[in-house]
Parts: sequence; C-alpha cells; structure tokens
Amino acid sequence: MKSKLVLIVLAVCIGIFFAACTTFQASGFQVGMSTGGTETLGNFTTRVYINKFLGQSGGTNLFNLSSNATSGPIRDAIDKEIQKKGGTAAINISIKYGSDPIQWFLNGLTGSIWAPSTVTISGTVIRQN
Repeated sequence: MKSKLVLIVLAVCIGIFFAACTTFQASGFQVGMSTGGTETLGNFTTRVYINKFLGQSGGTNLFNLSSNATSGPIRDAIDKEIQKKGGTAAINISIKYGSDPIQWFLNGLTGSIWAPSTVTISGTVIRQN
C-alpha cells in the first residue's frame, strides 16, 4: 500500500515537472512596410537562444529585470531573414517562447540565477512591388 502511494506521488511530481514549462506564443504579426502590391519570397523558421537572469527558464524573472532580453534578438533575427531572402517585410510572424529540459536543468544548477530559454520565430518574407 505504501509503495503504491509513493508511485502515485512520484507520477504526479513528474507530471508537474513536464507540465511546468511556461511558454508564450503569438502569431499574425507584420514587420516592415505595408503589404499592398507584394510578392511572396518564401517562408522562414529560425531559433534564437535567450539568456535571462534571476528567474525561471521559459518563464518570469525577478522584477522583470531582464524582460527586454528577448525583443532585440527577435527583431534582429526577423530582419536577418528578411535581408537573406531580399525582401522588404515579413508577415504572418509566429513567435513561440519556451524552454526545454536541458535549460531547466541549467536553470536549476545555477539556483535560478541563469534562465536560458528558446524563441522560435516563423513567418513569410515579402517584397513590395
């Protein structure tokens, strides 16, 4: 009886651990010029690794001290994809923010001082005619 209770508690703890990944997703954004009279140049998907501090990987940080750590690298990654394809704008942008078990481990290893996370960005590059 006692071993069954231990197994149930262990299963619940493992379930909470894997469900604890806090992610953010937004889609439908546009970066660049207006999209009237455009030519589609192709789709892109890129991954950016973000370093935040004093918080949880893929989650919040203390007093939002490093909350702006994502905006610059995300914008730079989108601009790089636009330039790579020779476009002038990006539409249908989807941004997913989260973390994986390795990042959770590193976050725990540093006592929540370093909170690495991953941002996956996808969208469509266009050129205005």
